[in-house]
Amino acid sequence: MQKVSRNLSRLSASFMVLIVSLLGASVHTQAAELKVGSNPAVKDKPKIESPSSAARKKQQGWVVFDLDIDPEGKVSKAHLVESFGNDVFVEAATDAVKTWQHKPKKSKGQPVEQFATNVRVDFSKGGKRPISSGFGARKYNKIVKLLSEGKLDNAHKALKKLDFEDLENYAEINLALSLWANYAKAAGDKVLQLSYLEKMALNASRDEEKFIFSSLRERLILQLELNHLVNAKRTFRELKRLKIAKPYLPAFESAVEQADVKAFSAEDLAVPGKIMHGKKWRHAPARKALSITDVAGKIDAVSLRCSNKVKSVSLKKLGSVKIPNHWSNCYLDVEADLGTSFTVTEKSS
Repeated sequence: MQKVSRNLSRLSASFMVLIVSLLGASVHTQAAELKVGSNPAVKDKPKIESPSSAARKKQQGWVVFDLDIDPEGKVSKAHLVESFGNDVFVEAATDAVKTWQHKPKKSKGQPVEQFATNVRVDFSKGGKRPISSGFGARKYNKIVKLLSEGKLDNAHKALKKLDFEDLENYAEINLALSLWANYAKAAGDKVLQLSYLEKMALNASRDEEKFIFSSLRERLILQLELNHLVNAKRTFRELKRLKIAKPYLPAFESAVEQADVKAFSAEDLAVPGKIMHGKKWRHAPARKALSITDVAGKIDAVSLRCSNKVKSVSLKKLGSVKIPNHWSNCYLDVEADLGTSFTVTEKSS
């Protein structure tokens, strides 16, 4: 699978110029720092066993949840966000997270509920696994060829035949997600491209460092361009852990400093949104005042999910959504019909 590795680890010599151009010329302006929150701390997390049927075949995958945590620190409810790999992982992951014990939190001396978002449960038995010849030689290379030839309709048809449940390990799933991202890039759909890049579960013990670097670099560029400023800072943290990224960190750091400037500037921040798979679109806002406008399609529900509160937003008040200042690590969730597009504007005041 050297061909797969070469195709996906190719680095662009001009990417530093691209990063700086997204935010204008680099100006070392002193600004307040945009805070990036984290989920409630897990105090006790029993070892998660892979289902026997998947373990026998050395299958891998992951499941993503939102967790409601009661005042005692126990998981009261697990909301499935998405899963990749064999569907048997979903039940096993659900059973596992319900045994987790979180560090309780108090407000005004009383224990309170907490909420965790985008919690990933990994099934990685077998460690680093090679890509199967069936996936690499037949499926992956075929789609790469179609994309290189500009045959986007044919590439899209081939991609729709990729069933994530049939993929056997992290490498194959991440490559499939990268193919979707490359298709979106070729189609000029940056929102879709970023969506697939953010779904990838990258780990230095399982994936080639050049592949991780290339994927994170593309993710960071798009997050900065599309005003996903909080997640851009999260991606920068991941990049800093890579040895291969060391020569480029000054350029990344300069761009992320400008994200801080942008977050606290007087200009409104427009974030394009679109429902492209499932029914939910999620965004981590940098500001507390938002509006949802330019809706093309039907929005069914809007909610805020923070570490300390969850709240439904009235569809009649989408023009003025307020997040209380004491709510932390918040995400805006928009549920809508497939294909619905909209703009979330983060207000400057």
